[in-house]
Amino acid sequence: MWLVTRLGMFSVVLADSAPGSGRADPDKMMIRARVRDHLEALQAEHGPLSAFPIVESAAGLDYRWRIIAPKTEVVAAIASLVDGIDYRNFKGAAGQNRSVVGDDYITALHAVWVEFRRLQE
Repeated sequence: MWLVTRLGMFSVVLADSAPGSGRADPDKMMIRARVRDHLEALQAEHGPLSAFPIVESAAGLDYRWRIIAPKTEVVAAIASLVDGIDYRNFKGAAGQNRSVVGDDYITALHAVWVEFRRLQE
């Protein structure tokens, strides 16, 4: 699942049952990001995720930065993001976090908005 949030963009998938096993563990998830600062912002907002290190992926893998955590913690973090929505304009709220997410992220949000707008037409 992709999560495009005011803190950054994340890909959330099941983690392997053992490193490199290729078999998913239904109780363990991986939160992946292209920008380490995005994972750090998520940890800062959802403290329990700070107990799990941000690791750099192996060369050649998609999404450079990852957190592997119990599914219960990832679900709680996502619920916290939803519960914390206090805005009516998503891109504007993300823009208020420009120092965390970066200018390129804000530019990407607008580009994605344009692409999805085309689906509506």
